[in-house]
Amino acid sequence: MARIGGKHAAPSKKTRKEPEWEEELEYEEAYEEQPAQAPAPEEEESLDWEPGWEPESERKRKKTPGWVKAVRTLVILLVILAVALIAMDLVQRDRFAGGSDVNGVDVSRLTAEGAEAAVSSALELDKAVVLLDEQGGQIAQLRLGDLLRGSDLYSQMDKLIGTQHEKFAPLAFAGIGGGSYSLGWLDDSSIEALIEGAIGDYGKTDPQPSTLVKGANGWELTPAKNGSKPDTAGAAAELKQILNGSSLADKGSVAVTVSTLPVVGSFTENDAKLKAQMDAIDSALGQDVSINFGAGTVITLGKAELSKIYDVTLTDDGADVELNADALKETLDAIIADNKLDGIDRKYSLIDRDELHYNDWDTGWALKSETLLKDVTKALKSGGGEVQAGYNYVAAVKKHFNNGNNSFIEIDLENQYLWFYRKGNLVLSTPIVSGDVATGTETPKGAFSVSYKQKNARIAGKGYSYTVNYWIPFYGNIGIHDAEWRETGFGGDVYLTEGSHGCVEVPMDIIEEIYNNASTYIPVFVY
Repeated sequence: MARIGGKHAAPSKKTRKEPEWEEELEYEEAYEEQPAQAPAPEEEESLDWEPGWEPESERKRKKTPGWVKAVRTLVILLVILAVALIAMDLVQRDRFAGGSDVNGVDVSRLTAEGAEAAVSSALELDKAVVLLDEQGGQIAQLRLGDLLRGSDLYSQMDKLIGTQHEKFAPLAFAGIGGGSYSLGWLDDSSIEALIEGAIGDYGKTDPQPSTLVKGANGWELTPAKNGSKPDTAGAAAELKQILNGSSLADKGSVAVTVSTLPVVGSFTENDAKLKAQMDAIDSALGQDVSINFGAGTVITLGKAELSKIYDVTLTDDGADVELNADALKETLDAIIADNKLDGIDRKYSLIDRDELHYNDWDTGWALKSETLLKDVTKALKSGGGEVQAGYNYVAAVKKHFNNGNNSFIEIDLENQYLWFYRKGNLVLSTPIVSGDVATGTETPKGAFSVSYKQKNARIAGKGYSYTVNYWIPFYGNIGIHDAEWRETGFGGDVYLTEGSHGCVEVPMDIIEEIYNNASTYIPVFVY
């Protein structure tokens, strides 16, 4: 408050009211006039107050009602319980509830992984299930756990835990929500599917219809054959019976036999086709051709022989049958060789050579093979009949030499050399390559004679066919010829591993001279 000359300055009309100023002035004047006095004792605060009002200190001293405290405590406990339950839920969420078992195995408070291990061990799910054939041999093997319904045991355990926790996990931890569960075994059809997958194609064969095949005795009709299939349904039923048995736990492994069942085919349409094919073959091969060699020797070409010289192609409405000229020639050459009458073992001293053992024909036949081939071919195409073999009588080799005809061919297989004598004089000699020893096609040893001679001849046999410039056969399909294709040279040890198919091969510049000077039926000695 400001003063001016011991007096108060006039208050602003906007901030002061006259009564307030007067009160303050009176108070200050009174204060200035009275002497200092000791402070009067404080009077006690009057306890008289208006009804409905009370001091704050009194309100604090007033007691809370009991029901309020009870509610307050209950709320606190509920909050604590909720926090505890949430914590328990986090811990128990991936575990089984207390009091849970699977197939009788206690899994209380176990995780899915722990429950899987416990159940697998207790039920021995790694035990082998062996599938056997009818002879007792093992076909395949399953695992016992594969047969449990829902064989992915971990997933089953996890699913059960999830089902329990839908009821509220904390209660499950306390044993509420637990229960007994049974996974059980697969049904019969599912077990059968597992067995089929394990055994694969075992026991499966398709029915076989009757067929025409070329056998040793000609074309033959094979009988129809039933097929087979594995009896997987029977094996599944047997296995299910074992699984439900009380002694399963005592078995080291489980064995089940998978037998086979017949499968019968129906081949009515095929039978009609076979009949048409058989009729076509019988029409061509159902003929007989006889070869009369004279002196009471007659050879008949029957179905077995004819099936070798005819090419047969089966069709839907029959068969195409065609004569194979090469096969016929090979067959006749073999017949000619087999029908020479063998004589006795004789000795003969070759000119300027050591003594030689040879087979001397007392009597025999030098057949005209080319003429025979033509005659037999004609007979086959005309429906069969008898063919008179053309031949030249061959005197004994001894007689041949006794008559002074000292022309012959000498072949030494060991030294791989050939000598050609004409009227007792050596015309030529040459290294050769004879039959291959390694493949078992050695040139036969013995005393033979030149059967005939032919230029530009085709030679064919099992596994080979080629044309030569000069061909001089002396024993069936065995003969002397050139070999333009040979790059290994002649003589030496070539014949041991790279020899011929049985013939005697000579150089090109030699074969022509032998061909021009060697007459038919002169002896050929091979040793």
